[in-house]
Amino acid sequence: MKSKTLLALFAFFIGSCASTERLKVGAVAGGEVVEAEGSCPIVSGDTRGAKECSLRDAQKKAVEKVIGVYISAKTRVEKAVTIEQNILANTEGYISKYDVIKEGREADFYNTKIRAMVLFQKIGDELKALNILREPSVGLPRVAVIISDAVGSGGKPATEDQTHTHTYAANSMSETLLKNGYKIVDPEAIMTAKAYETIDAAEDDPETMKKLGTKLNAEIIIFGDAKTTAVTMDKNLLGDMKSFRATLSAKAARVQTGEVLQIVSAQASGLDAIDDAAIQKALEAAGRKAGDDLGRELHERLVKNASIALIAVNIKNFDGLENLKKALTATSGIKDLFVRSFGEGAANLDIYLEAAGQTGVQEIAGSLTAKLGATVKRMEGNTLEIALP
Repeated sequence: MKSKTLLALFAFFIGSCASTERLKVGAVAGGEVVEAEGSCPIVSGDTRGAKECSLRDAQKKAVEKVIGVYISAKTRVEKAVTIEQNILANTEGYISKYDVIKEGREADFYNTKIRAMVLFQKIGDELKALNILREPSVGLPRVAVIISDAVGSGGKPATEDQTHTHTYAANSMSETLLKNGYKIVDPEAIMTAKAYETIDAAEDDPETMKKLGTKLNAEIIIFGDAKTTAVTMDKNLLGDMKSFRATLSAKAARVQTGEVLQIVSAQASGLDAIDDAAIQKALEAAGRKAGDDLGRELHERLVKNASIALIAVNIKNFDGLENLKKALTATSGIKDLFVRSFGEGAANLDIYLEAAGQTGVQEIAGSLTAKLGATVKRMEGNTLEIALP
C-alpha cells in the first residue's frame, strides 16, 4: 500500500513538472517572449502589496520592451501619455502568459523578474489604431525664389542688355509659399548676393548652386523666368483697357546636390488701362498660381523622398531587431523609424529622413553593411532589402 502511494506521488510530481514547462526567450506563434524585472518599495511592512506591485511593474516593462521595438525613443516620449493611458494601463491584455523566474526582497524593495509572452502583433495593431505608427511631418525647407521678369518697357520683351528692373512674379510666388508654411529668403538678400546674375551658371554647375545656396542660407532654390505678351481684344468690349498674358516656367533644385525636385509652369492674365499695370497684374497672378502648384507638389515630393522602406531578413531574434534599430538610429540623417511588421525572421521598417539631408538608400545600406555586416539584396528607388549575417 505504501509503495503504491509513493508511485502515485511520483507520477503526480512528473506530471506537474511536464505541465509547467518554462517559457523560452524568443519568437513564438503570435508574440515574443521577453524578460523583464519589476521593483516596488515595501511600505509599512506590506510585503504582499509590494510583491503584487513588483509583478505588475515587471509586466509593464515587458510590454514597454515590445513598444520600444515598434517606435523610436523620440516618438515614445512624444506619445507617452497616449501610450500610458491606452496600452500600459492594461498590460494584462497584451501578455498571454508569464513565468516568475526570480523574486524576493532586497533591502526595502521587493523585486520580481519574469519571462512573459507578449502579443507583439496586438501591440502593433493598437499603435496603428492610436495613429502612433503614422508618417511624421516633413519640415518645409528654406527657399530662395529667383524668377526673372523678362519684360522690357511698354510690355515688349526685354533685350539682353536690360537689367531686371522688377520681380513681380518672384515676389508673388514668395508670398504664396510663405503663406503655405515655407521659409523664404528675403528678396533684398537675393539682390545683394547678385543671385540673378549667378543663377544661369548655377543651373549647369552643382558646385556653383551649392555656393549660392550657402550664401543665401537656402536649402532649395526656385529659378526660372516669366514673360508677358499683349492680348489683342475687341475695343468695343474693353474700351481703353489693356490685357496681357504672363507665362511663367521654373524649377526647384536642392542646393546641396543640384538635383531638380520639381518643374512648374503657369499662365495668367492681367487687365488695366495702363500697360505696365496690366503687366504687373499678369505676372503677380502667374506667380501666385505657380507658388500654389509648386508648394503642394514640392511638399509631396519631399515627403516621398524623405522615407525609405527597409526589408530586413535573417533576423534571428528580438535582440537582433533591437540591434538593427540601434544601428539605424545611430545613422546620420535619420529623423525617425517605425517597425511595420516582424515575424519569421523578417522585419519591415519605415525610415524617415531629415527633409534637407543627403542621407538616402545608398548611405543607409553602407552604414548597415559597416555596422552589422549586412548584405544588400536589393536597392531600388526608395526601397532597400538586406540580409543580416
